Amino acid sequence: MAENSSESSPDGASVVLYQGNQVLLYKRDGHPKLFHNRWAILGGGIEAGESPEETVCRELQVEVGYRLAPGDLAPLGRCQVLDSAYRYLVHYFRAELKQDYWDLLLNLGNVVGLEREGKG
Repeated sequence: MAENSSESSPDGASVVLYQGNQVLLYKRDGHPKLFHNRWAILGGGIEAGESPEETVCRELQVEVGYRLAPGDLAPLGRCQVLDSAYRYLVHYFRAELKQDYWDLLLNLGNVVGLEREGKG
């Protein structure tokens, strides 16, 4: 767990989801505490008892409806993120998108329980 005098945030995990020479990015809305209105790779905070790999798989499922197994992830490294109010560690992975990305994007409206970034 990250420590900071102003506020703590759990560590996170993110994935570079690629297909050929393309990377899937999304634009965060204005509601998240960190990096709002920025283009980003998918990921999120690690929940209690969860591995970084499990976090990435969960976040992909709830954010874009894409299922990925922890074994499909290749580690890229870790990075300490420092912000004026946060200090935390992010675990980065890469994984090949095995579904046509247009199909993934076009089916977002049909994903049951889909969470939109920043949804309150």
